[in-house]
Amino acid sequence: PWGMKWGLGDKHGTLDERTAGVLVPFMFVLMQYTVDQASAKDLDIVFGIKVDGEWGGQWRVTVKDGAYTAVSADTLEGVQATFHFKDASDFVLTTFQRFPGGETSGDAKVIDQVRHMFFRI
Repeated sequence: PWGMKWGLGDKHGTLDERTAGVLVPFMFVLMQYTVDQASAKDLDIVFGIKVDGEWGGQWRVTVKDGAYTAVSADTLEGVQATFHFKDASDFVLTTFQRFPGGETSGDAKVIDQVRHMFFRI
């Protein structure tokens, strides 16, 4: 439905929060399998993902030599960068590469590496 809304001109459309929320855990699987090995080959980074709302949480992501691992985290202390999403819809649509959502903080180089680490889907 989001794609139809977008195509009809609703450029600020979102997914229903419950629908997006159910998809949140699957987004980490999607990211794991869309890492572009050439882009991630020599990376050794740790970043955080924080999603607000009922379906949210926070995860610590490690990328080392092309391997992507995400684990639920009580704290994001010590990560090099953080990607913060206002809700599950923002996170899911960003993961599906519909737009670069979320707010970022931390090391600008790491943020850029993460944003360019996945192949197009």
